[in-house]
Amino acid sequence: MTEFLNYVRETLGYAPDSISPGRIVRFHTDNRNKLNGWAKLFPTLDYGVFGDWSHGQERVYSWRKGGARRELSPTEKRAIRNELKKAKEEEERARREAFEAMLKEADWLFPLSQETDSTYLSKKGLLETHGILWDKTTDSLAFKFYNQDGRLMGFERIFPDGSKKICKGSRKKGAFAIVGYRQDAPPKYACEGWATACSIQEATDENVIVCIDAGNFMYGIKSACSYFGVSPLTITIIADNDASKKGEECALEASKTLGCSVKLVPVMGMDANDYAKEYGVIGLRKWMERG
Repeated sequence: MTEFLNYVRETLGYAPDSISPGRIVRFHTDNRNKLNGWAKLFPTLDYGVFGDWSHGQERVYSWRKGGARRELSPTEKRAIRNELKKAKEEEERARREAFEAMLKEADWLFPLSQETDSTYLSKKGLLETHGILWDKTTDSLAFKFYNQDGRLMGFERIFPDGSKKICKGSRKKGAFAIVGYRQDAPPKYACEGWATACSIQEATDENVIVCIDAGNFMYGIKSACSYFGVSPLTITIIADNDASKKGEECALEASKTLGCSVKLVPVMGMDANDYAKEYGVIGLRKWMERG
């Protein structure tokens, strides 16, 4: 098994962590949001096949123990195609069922009440609740996110210790949430997380797009602008200043593609919420107003 998995990794650059002989396993390749990779090790443990659908093209490879090579027979190719088709159908069915289960869970999210523990909001130094919801089943806070048609795509739970978890079955890519009370105005800013958006809203009194994470900047902003009927050129991304530089890099990538502006929080290790806690909402506003 190890020899086969190493060969898959050498060939594709990626491989599953483990494999069960006789069954097709799906795994991530160059796109972490999709299971493009597939591999099958035959029960004899001396022969395997694998491939991926990255960039929309199927590539099929074979491996034989000891380095021997042979072509797949038409019958074997047909059997592999049927197995892959079945695996895809099962994956899609599981995805639909998880999404439906998420929608039912979302029905148990309620507006924050005075009796609800708001320790997280206090820790974040927020002046308002900003429409945050309470999930009584897990005693956590939560916010919902939507697609460009306004359809609910999922929600993220925020626990008292600050940890976050997107509900299983949610579909994050291209989804967004809005923080703000101005019903008559489209959003002007975008950022990663909910608390960050709240601080930006308190500093500017403008609606803010929550993209959930940096990797969703491009897709979330595009969907939000489509929903509000505005150009991405009107949006400014307030990027987290992470040590990893991921926030900045993803923001610049979105800017290059969509044409939106980018402002990087000026202090290393801070996002806009951290900056507001350190320098106050007025301090955040003054920094954002500077060119």
